[in-house]
This record gives sequence, C-alpha cells and structure tokens, in this order.
Amino acid sequence: MPCWCDVKEIAAAAEVSEETARACLESYEGEYARRHGDLWRFETCCLKQLKPN
Repeated sequence: MPCWCDVKEIAAAAEVSEETARACLESYEGEYARRHGDLWRFETCCLKQLKPN
C-alpha cells in the first residue's frame, strides 16, 4: 500500500482541495492514516467532516 505523504496526491485521490487535505493531515486521524498509507481511513475519519456529500 502506498504512503500518502504528498498532499497533492492525497487531494487528488480523495477528490478534495489541497487545503482540505492539509487540514485533515494535521488531525490525529489524518496523520495516522498518512503514516499507514490508509486513504480509506483518511477519507472516512477526516474528510467526511469537511467534504459535503
């Protein structure tokens, strides 16, 4: 599994702005997900709060 270390990659993969991705990475869940390359966890734990569906 890839490491989602690059904010641009994360933003593109999660279909959010780089600003949103960066904000998520600053949270505990986002940092955990980044370290473990877990985009699903990153999206569900962090982005659902910031990304309107």
